[in-house]
Amino acid sequence: MTDDKNSKLLIYLIGPLSNGGTAHEATIYRNTHSALKTGNELMGCGVFVFIPHLSTYFDGRYPKNYEYWMEFDLRILSHCDAAFRMPGKSAGGDREEAFCMERGIPVFRDIEKLKEWAKP
Repeated sequence: MTDDKNSKLLIYLIGPLSNGGTAHEATIYRNTHSALKTGNELMGCGVFVFIPHLSTYFDGRYPKNYEYWMEFDLRILSHCDAAFRMPGKSAGGDREEAFCMERGIPVFRDIEKLKEWAKP
C-alpha cells in the first residue's frame, strides 16, 4: 500500500487477453474491452488502474515477444499496491497472480472487497 495517504492506490488489472495461445483479433478486442470496462469500474473506487491489455495497441505497431511483455507487466506490477483478477482462463494472469502471492501484493476478485480495502 502506498505510504502517502493523500495518494491514490495503484491497482493492476489481471485478466485474459488471448485466452491461451494465439487468439483471433476479435477475442483480443473483446477481452481488452472487458478489461477497460472493469478498469473504469475500479476507478470508481477512487484508485488508479493499470490495464496491461492496452499494450496490445503498442504491440500491434511495434511487436515484441510474449516474454518481453510479461517482464514489462511484472515490473509494473511490482510497483502496484494491489491487483484485481478478472474471471477467465489466463496463463499470463496465473503468472501475475503467483508473482503477487510471492511478494505479498493483495489480489482481489470482488470489487466491493477492493473498495472496502481501498477506503482512506
